[in-house]
Amino acid sequence: MKRPFLFTIATTALLATSTACTPMPPKANATTPFPPRAMRCQADPGQQYIGQVAGEEVVAQAKAATGADSVRVLKPGMAATMDFRDDRLNLHLDEHDVIVSVNCG
Repeated sequence: MKRPFLFTIATTALLATSTACTPMPPKANATTPFPPRAMRCQADPGQQYIGQVAGEEVVAQAKAATGADSVRVLKPGMAATMDFRDDRLNLHLDEHDVIVSVNCG
């Protein structure tokens, strides 16, 4: 009666230890970075709006010219997040709502 029980224990132990020695397959693309993505917002066409008052029409024109999906109007001293979004146009204004710089991000 003891022999079948010992045989079962020995077989189970052997199988358990042999599967622990099996090498793990490498992770697929674990260290390969994503390919760079083309910017969806192009700031160069928006430079023509520097010096203009940032009214609704000018902001809409700048958005269309740069291909941006959204626009963030930044006034002096205004808090803004530092997250980078390649589809967002940033219009930096002075105290008179005149556009002083244009960038994407």
